Amino acid sequence: MKNLLLAMLIASICVVFLSGCGGYKEGMVQPDQESFIWFSGNLEAAVATIDNGAAIQLDAPSEADPEGKTLYRLKPGKHDVVVTRNGQVIVNRSIMVGSGAAKEIAVP
Repeated sequence: MKNLLLAMLIASICVVFLSGCGGYKEGMVQPDQESFIWFSGNLEAAVATIDNGAAIQLDAPSEADPEGKTLYRLKPGKHDVVVTRNGQVIVNRSIMVGSGAAKEIAVP
């Protein structure tokens, strides 16, 4: 009789503990991976391309951050940035941008 009561007690304790674990979800929530670049310096008549993509007129407004910089969104990783003015290349740089980071490109 003692063994039966002990077995029932252990079984009921196991049921309580195991049923409590069913609602717990394990894991991490990751935000979208994105990073930004911004250009500083003489942006008048400057045109940028990132990874041979579409031309970006740098003196046109885009997504501004609280400090007033114009941010351009891109995926984290390595990117080739070329800035031209009047057909002349004035910046030709490969950059690495981490997730959530903002990188400055100085334009002379």
